[in-house]
Amino acid sequence: MKSYRIFFVTIITFFSLTISFADNLPLYDNGILTLPSVDSPDKPGEYQDATFEYTEQDGWQLLGFKNGRLLNILTEVSTGIENVEIIKTDTFPTQVFLKVTVTLLNESLMGQIRYKLTGNMFEVFMYYSNTPCVCTSNIGMTFAKIIPLNIYSLKKGDYEYSVNGNFTGSFSLAEDNEL
Repeated sequence: MKSYRIFFVTIITFFSLTISFADNLPLYDNGILTLPSVDSPDKPGEYQDATFEYTEQDGWQLLGFKNGRLLNILTEVSTGIENVEIIKTDTFPTQVFLKVTVTLLNESLMGQIRYKLTGNMFEVFMYYSNTPCVCTSNIGMTFAKIIPLNIYSLKKGDYEYSVNGNFTGSFSLAEDNEL
């Protein structure tokens, strides 16, 4: 019981610290709390679809979760991430996006995208979906996923990014990025 409480406190702590996309909001329905993504200290979104039930006797009890599976690097025999390019606006405040080219059997296989900023490094984690795919073909389809990085209020300087630990790059802010 104690480990579930520690796990839940850890979930809330890391969930509030890591940037999340709007479609990944927690849901409380019929006594069940579902957290779409739960962070570990090293990897945002490592645990997904965590469900809890509140009981009067024991408080929140973990019902289950799924381990997130990171997208592969695209190879001749597998699907996954093909390329990452950076898009930086010339307007002020500056905006930065990562354009990630992905090849999957079906776009519905694309799962959650999470990232965290540690120092001057954006670590981006892209996952496969936990929902089974009804794929009608073994031919991969290529599409681009645009990931906005939250750089508003960052100080001028050099910043780096990493996507699934394999695709890296950098960008610079010539001035503090806030109005």
